[in-house]
Amino acid sequence: MKPVPAGPAKPGRPLSVETGRAILAASEALLVEAGYSGLSIERVAQRARVTRQTIYRRWTSKIDLVAAVLAQRGESEAGGIPDTGSVREDLTVLAHRFAIRQRPGAPFLQSLVVEAQYDEKLAEVVDAYLGSRREQAETVIRRARDRGELRPDIDVEALADLFYGFAWYRRLIKRVTIGDADYARVIDTLLQSSWKDIP
Repeated sequence: MKPVPAGPAKPGRPLSVETGRAILAASEALLVEAGYSGLSIERVAQRARVTRQTIYRRWTSKIDLVAAVLAQRGESEAGGIPDTGSVREDLTVLAHRFAIRQRPGAPFLQSLVVEAQYDEKLAEVVDAYLGSRREQAETVIRRARDRGELRPDIDVEALADLFYGFAWYRRLIKRVTIGDADYARVIDTLLQSSWKDIP
């Protein structure tokens, strides 16, 4: 099992894996319940039943805790960049992994995205997390273009924006769930104008 993501360790007795997991679980629970504004070291300590000093030995601020929670989520979502030989299938894999499959509990990433508009440090953490997802889509699209599956003049960044933009519009604006069939229609629509030779 992978170690719990953490910030730089401080001198002293090492933080146990179990305690680290409890701290991150408490942080995620508070993010779900109260959002970023409701997260604090004191509340995490109470929820995880540890002292604040125990948390401060590894994470010095709530920004660090958010980064650790997102890093842990990223590890659980990791599956490598799909390479099925079909850009449609590869994008379908990414859509299911990042937009359709939901972890148990209420989502909190949407609230982080909203609050990041007003907090530069939080924006850096959220951008890094979402950027790693976007890079996977760009890699899939660029690879399909280079092997001749898509037009050579395709705008990789614009197509990646449209691919993920659909999910964020549905989540943040319409506040509805997304199904496989929904994303299948979006992928087909995006690719209709992108194929080198329409199959």
